[in-house]
Amino acid sequence: MSWERDIGSPVRDMIESCEYIIAFAQGVSDDELPDPRRPVRGAVMHHLTVLGEASKQVSEEWVLRYADIPWKRIAGMRDKIVHHYFGLDDNVVVSTVRMSVPAILLQLRAMLREMDALGD
Repeated sequence: MSWERDIGSPVRDMIESCEYIIAFAQGVSDDELPDPRRPVRGAVMHHLTVLGEASKQVSEEWVLRYADIPWKRIAGMRDKIVHHYFGLDDNVVVSTVRMSVPAILLQLRAMLREMDALGD
């Protein structure tokens, strides 16, 4: 079995995680979203982690092409979740889920369309 992935694979992973985050958070209040007693928190945190990890796999060429995507902040959120979970600010998590993730998703979809058009 080959695990070889093409240049668009991390972007597809990021898109999928954004879609999951949005779906999981739909219908959940801003107070419930970061509540550690609610399963939605774990699901959202997992996909924020995948989003950040995949962002680190995007080629430098494409990161520079899409410099308006907050690559360092996406990766930084992943690092915070994985290494400093006790220091997470619930307001930042809610803001990320409600505002940043949907905006990033639109940018990533445009990026993937361009990658596909160029055959990368």
